[in-house]
Amino acid sequence: YEIRNCDWSSDVCSSDLLCLYHVPSRTGQLLSWQDLSTLCKIPKIIAVKEASGDVALFSRAESASDAAYMSGEDATFLPSLAVGGQGVISVVTNIFPKAFKQMLESYRSGDSSRATAIHKTLLPLIDLLFCEANPAPAKAVLSHMNLCQNYLRAPMVPVTPSNAEALIATAMGLFAAIPALIFYNHFSQQIREIRGLIAELANPADGQTRHTVVLSTHILAEVEAICRRVILLNEGRKV
Repeated sequence: YEIRNCDWSSDVCSSDLLCLYHVPSRTGQLLSWQDLSTLCKIPKIIAVKEASGDVALFSRAESASDAAYMSGEDATFLPSLAVGGQGVISVVTNIFPKAFKQMLESYRSGDSSRATAIHKTLLPLIDLLFCEANPAPAKAVLSHMNLCQNYLRAPMVPVTPSNAEALIATAMGLFAAIPALIFYNHFSQQIREIRGLIAELANPADGQTRHTVVLSTHILAEVEAICRRVILLNEGRKV
């Protein structure tokens, strides 16, 4: 194939700004990072949805272009942030928008452990949402949540009953697990900060301060234990 000059005048494309979609799974054509860089020289193209799933290609294309690169694959969104990604065009956010937002905020605030934990928790559903052609799997879940009708335009059809069952079971399980995960990670951060303050009071000069340090350490241990119990309970495990 070759990239030829196109007429991007207002008569052909009325939009002033464009987001280029690179989705090889839909088009059957994988562009190189050089191709993407060339296309991004067209003034109207200011953003790219890069959905090859190849973080190396994403990084090279982003480095060679002034356009804003966004992940078009939920599974590669978190790693794409580390190589210059500026956003995502997502499927799973139709179901878990707040969790995805908190994953982004955690990464940007430097809490990579929390971001990774949310990513790994969402990953089984992210994979299932592509068990059949999008948006059929997402609609199966959203219709179960009474947020839409499970209707698709021909030639697309709803997912099979077995896939629908797996999708709904996975999503409903995450509605219990994700709040607990976010709760635990939030308080884990607070605990780390408080433990740092306690460490600064090590070897205190007076007995009262020593007693405060011992008591504070004991309270922190109890809080951590409660947080772990919440996680285990939401995973259906015994505590």
